[in-house]
Amino acid sequence: MARLVALHLRPVYYGPEWTDGAVRRLARDAGEDLPALLQLARADVGASAYDKPEKLEDLARRLDEVRDEVPSRLRSPVSGEDLMRARGLPPGPEVGRLKTRLDELVLEGEIEPSRAAVLRYLEAHPEL
Repeated sequence: MARLVALHLRPVYYGPEWTDGAVRRLARDAGEDLPALLQLARADVGASAYDKPEKLEDLARRLDEVRDEVPSRLRSPVSGEDLMRARGLPPGPEVGRLKTRLDELVLEGEIEPSRAAVLRYLEAHPEL
């Protein structure tokens, strides 16, 4: 329930200019609550003066597309252990920061969603 409250306006403010990465982030953040979130957004739009309720159908279509991608960009292809080995890092916040950044690059489509591709990218970008 808290997740629905936190996310309830994101679909309402959806626009066709949203990148696939933004749509993927919504799908990831909503998780199993995505159908309920879309239902809540439809109720919000229907009960308000929003001018384009059909935009939610476009969003639903795009959400289906990104959720059906194979391999999925919604799940991280690397673990913290992978990153610690690759960078020689101890457990800690740096691993989490690095993993979050790499996961975002996968979501945005900058890196292919495979473990090998992410580790190659990490090796090629020591500044991360």
